[in-house]
Amino acid sequence: MLPCHVFLIGLRGSGKSRLAPLLAAHFGVGAIDLDARALALTGAAAVADVWEHGGEAAWRRAERTACDAILGGEAPAVIAMGGGAPTDPGIRRALRDAEAARRAIILLLDVPLPDLVARRREDAGAVEHRNRPALRPGESLDNEVIRTAHERLPAYRALATAVVSVPAGEPPAVTAQRMAGQIAALAGSDRSKTPPGA
Repeated sequence: MLPCHVFLIGLRGSGKSRLAPLLAAHFGVGAIDLDARALALTGAAAVADVWEHGGEAAWRRAERTACDAILGGEAPAVIAMGGGAPTDPGIRRALRDAEAARRAIILLLDVPLPDLVARRREDAGAVEHRNRPALRPGESLDNEVIRTAHERLPAYRALATAVVSVPAGEPPAVTAQRMAGQIAALAGSDRSKTPPGA
């Protein structure tokens, strides 16, 4: 069992939604997709619909409400965060407070950018990816990945309890096994920040 929530953060395509169920099964807890929770709160059919009708602000409000509900008393779980969720000041504050109170472990998935671009290209045809909004319409995939990495990774790193390096081509089951060991160690540690590459 987990003593606290585990939040997976990282750029879009870093594997959060793939790894959350694997980690949850390992620890015998539930897996939560924050995007799915937030989408259910809006009543919309797709994230892109929320952005179209209410803008990014409406989507961040839904994410914040979903995150607050999880931290407000739900049983420990593994939560896959949307790539943009940690950019919301309210969500960052809630996660920092939970981590400081030992109610959360926050793991950043660090995937090499070329591998991230390749994953995004492979996933481009999947329904769940077609229903996600373009972060900047008309921008090439390569440029989007590089730009969002530049904009978001510093904030991700500052927020994370630890950074998990994900080598190119590593099977998700292997990554999850490594992460499970790291989570177990963090759960029993003083939670000092773990350096990148651990």
